[in-house]
Amino acid sequence: TQRAPDDVSFNYERHRQDDPEYNALRLSVRRKLKAMVDGVAKAAKAAGTELSAQAGLHHPYTFNSYRVREQRAYACRGTKERKKLASFFGDALGKDAETHYIQTVLEVCLDDQIVEAALRIHPQAWWDGENLKKKLLADAGKLEEFCQLLKALPAGFNLKLHDWKKD
Repeated sequence: TQRAPDDVSFNYERHRQDDPEYNALRLSVRRKLKAMVDGVAKAAKAAGTELSAQAGLHHPYTFNSYRVREQRAYACRGTKERKKLASFFGDALGKDAETHYIQTVLEVCLDDQIVEAALRIHPQAWWDGENLKKKLLADAGKLEEFCQLLKALPAGFNLKLHDWKKD
């Protein structure tokens, strides 16, 4: 079957992932995804929280092994909060805390199969994982409330933990 020309998922089929001819189309997708997370950052600011909106690469480059398999945009801690966290950790660990993607992020991601909205804790953001354990998982009441919120999500949402085999 053929996809309609306005179906963006064709950008991510294997034989097109490294084709520079599709960079302009992927740039268009990147801008749309970025606009979504800019809206999240704007709403967060109105609620009193500073978030930074970022978008991933739209063209083949060393960071993505010269293939665009997917595109993503995300909202993470604002610059001031990242710098505060980095100064708390000191020179050795602070550089990781300042990197915008090594955080807990609200993300929208698109590939040739799905559109995904997620809350992700980067595997190197151990401080966010520890904070989650201490503030949420250690309190039985808060843990139960968290579990109820997860169970109330509509079909199609799931919880996936790093290298666990099951969702």
